Amino acid sequence: MPNRPTGDRSDLDDTALDDAALATWYSYPADTTALTPWLRANFVSTLDGAVAGPDGRSGSINTAADRDAFALLRALCDVIVVGAGTARAEAYGAAWVSPRWRDLRAAGGSGSRPAAPAMAVVSQSGTLPTPMLQPDLADGAGTVVLVTSGACPRGALASARDALGSDNVVVAGDGAVDLPLALAELAGRYGGRLLCEGGARLLRQLVELELLDEMCLTTVPRLVGGVSGRLVSGADLDVSLVPMALLEADGALLGRWVMADRLDRLGGQAESRVRGAAGDLRPAGSPG
Repeated sequence: MPNRPTGDRSDLDDTALDDAALATWYSYPADTTALTPWLRANFVSTLDGAVAGPDGRSGSINTAADRDAFALLRALCDVIVVGAGTARAEAYGAAWVSPRWRDLRAAGGSGSRPAAPAMAVVSQSGTLPTPMLQPDLADGAGTVVLVTSGACPRGALASARDALGSDNVVVAGDGAVDLPLALAELAGRYGGRLLCEGGARLLRQLVELELLDEMCLTTVPRLVGGVSGRLVSGADLDVSLVPMALLEADGALLGRWVMADRLDRLGGQAESRVRGAAGDLRPAGSPG
């Protein structure tokens, strides 16, 4: 995935990043464990703020660079967390790791790491897309997990346990899903490198509860108009993040932003975060 400067600034770093460098660029904090998890979110947006195309899916607005980042972030994580509405809209199934990233994933774990991350779907009703209730048992497919609460209808809960196995059903809270408890349980069962892929309502809850550590966002060079939703839905929020780094690839900007009070966990990564004004963009770690 190349990085190119904007404008004609000859002093900027336009070196393409190889796969290993890109993986380092997106690496989780070194202290990430089941007891000290790290939750990042990954989204794509157009220049006019749309998070989906006319078909209601993010896949219709992303680019090759965004797809590369999407696949890499999945390969790096232990658990993908997604709302049931997004899982249905985007036709989610069990997670897979692209062949391009399989060796990197295997090298990045301790002990025997699963070939693919678990796919945890947050659903108050316990209703999952049909493909997710018929898990892919082929070699390399990740585990499908239901995250719900004690208010989940008994029939739906029983069906999920029959389809997924009781160990892959997380019941957190009595009424609404208790997200802090759910994430702690997911980290304990599957690992602490967590990745949220939406939707907007779930992301808002994670931000509001101060559970989100990092935001990864690809901005694609398109204007689509329409009535697409935003990254975060619901009542007003006012949360500031610190820019860590920014890449440009074929006109798309791929960035990492971190909650200010989490910077200490990033160690040297925080020291090499992007500095300067627009037009002074470099990969993290390049000379300032």
